Amino acid sequence: MRRAFIPLSLGLALLAFGAAALPLPRDALWLVVRSCIVAQDTFGNPFPCLKVDAGQGAGPGYAIVRAPDRSTHIILTPLVHIPGIESPELLRDGGGAYWRAAFEARRYVVESAGGRIRERDVGLALNSMDTRSQDQLHIHAECFRPNVLATLRASAPPPNAGWGRLRATLEGEPYLLRTITRAELEATNLFALLAAMPGAGGDPSRSKALLIEVGDLLVLAATRSSRRSIESLLDHGCARTLKQG
Repeated sequence: MRRAFIPLSLGLALLAFGAAALPLPRDALWLVVRSCIVAQDTFGNPFPCLKVDAGQGAGPGYAIVRAPDRSTHIILTPLVHIPGIESPELLRDGGGAYWRAAFEARRYVVESAGGRIRERDVGLALNSMDTRSQDQLHIHAECFRPNVLATLRASAPPPNAGWGRLRATLEGEPYLLRTITRAELEATNLFALLAAMPGAGGDPSRSKALLIEVGDLLVLAATRSSRRSIESLLDHGCARTLKQG
């Protein structure tokens, strides 16, 4: 039993370090995931995670973590060690489940903002192999900067049009985007779509991606430019979103 408390203690300590804005080791998130699994199995409570879902049938398990920097910053990550977008197992059938679960996890962002924002203002973001800070796959759910949402929504291509180029740039980086339906989100592996985007050549490792809601449709946008983390497009804390609303 004593050994079971080791990863839990490590996870809590790492979360504390994160809150203090100290540099984290690249396996910090994976240690937190292990801590949550131990806590769920030992106490029936996944703390420090919000949720641990073991998965059903062929569906993979995942954890939902509130990032230590801001209450509206939610992270979804697998229960198994998957380094990131370059991992080949994500291209298999179960990979799309992580995007679907992260899309549902947007509700935690809305709850953290006291219900003062809409789910449609919350998007998903995934960093490339070169721009991530943690070597454990994680999808961010957070408010997006209002100007980013406006740019993407104004440029959303029609369904079934495939990939098209965003007329503007986001933080000076060119993006490709395509519209997908909610039914496609349920049936499609978005990691496979990223691997098949123009220029990827079946290798999504250099791609950064985001997913936003546009009415009854969704827009998946991605770039293979690696100037900065995709988190620069997020509105951490939803401050700008709340001000605009």
